[in-house]
Amino acid sequence: MRLSLLTMFCLLISCQMNKRLSYCSTLVNVVDLRNLDGCGLILEKKDGQRLLPLNLKEFSFAADEALAISYIEQDGVNACMAEQQMVLLTCVHRLSPLSCQPIDQIEPDDWLGEVLSKDMPSQINRYEFEVQYIYQVISGDGEKWFDCQGKLICESAGDCQIDRSHLGKKIEVYVAHR
Repeated sequence: MRLSLLTMFCLLISCQMNKRLSYCSTLVNVVDLRNLDGCGLILEKKDGQRLLPLNLKEFSFAADEALAISYIEQDGVNACMAEQQMVLLTCVHRLSPLSCQPIDQIEPDDWLGEVLSKDMPSQINRYEFEVQYIYQVISGDGEKWFDCQGKLICESAGDCQIDRSHLGKKIEVYVAHR
């Protein structure tokens, strides 16, 4: 009986941790440092902090890509020494390039129009992030964040924590009539 309760508790904790870590909430750019001895591709946050993913081979991305990631900090040393932190990536989401035009007027037949009719948000904001636009949809159920092509970055009733210091100017695209 004790063993099964312990097993259930561990599974519950594991599921909760996986749920918390599954949100790609840190925005980074891929930087090519192959010109430095022992270096390769690393991830750079807007504040300049450089992250070296230890499980880089599990993902394929190229220099200058914009990503939303989640990670667990790891201890260790590396030959590159250009990074501030080694990490284990738990979530990677590619962000679309800025080839998308900013949405200023929501049309019923575009992806944001579908979100508006489905989620009935109180507010939709657009932010610029490096090479693309990101949309924040705020409703009674919490926040949802989308890239400029309508791909969901993360959603939650409170766990979706995008670091706003990495985002550019906020533009209100939609505000519900009060």
